[in-house]
Amino acid sequence: MSLGAGVQSSTLLLLAAEGRLPALDAAVFADTRWEPRAVYEHLDRLEREVAEPAGIPIPRVSAGHIRDHALNLDQAPIDHVSAHEWAGRQATLDEEAADVLEHGAAEGCSPWSCPGGDPAAEGFDLTA
Repeated sequence: MSLGAGVQSSTLLLLAAEGRLPALDAAVFADTRWEPRAVYEHLDRLEREVAEPAGIPIPRVSAGHIRDHALNLDQAPIDHVSAHEWAGRQATLDEEAADVLEHGAAEGCSPWSCPGGDPAAEGFDLTA
């Protein structure tokens, strides 16, 4: 399986390790090399406390540091937009729009998404 070390893939790994889901051959972590420290700490703990005892290897694979690719727009296949076109688009942003793209909106939205409102229910945990 693909292990991103988020909630869903971590849960699937736990359930497979407990035998509540079919056995896994491996849980592959595709490392961007730009994850927060907490992700790597969580991954280490999953490997040590869940995967190894269950005999599930966690190979860590990477194509290099994602930041190197993300910032070299002339090399990145971003929707077939050249670096020159991208720079031209950025020049048309007003100061407020550029600030939102850089820092997110004041109400906590990122440039790409916003929370969907109040949760349907609260107080969930992982106990059975």
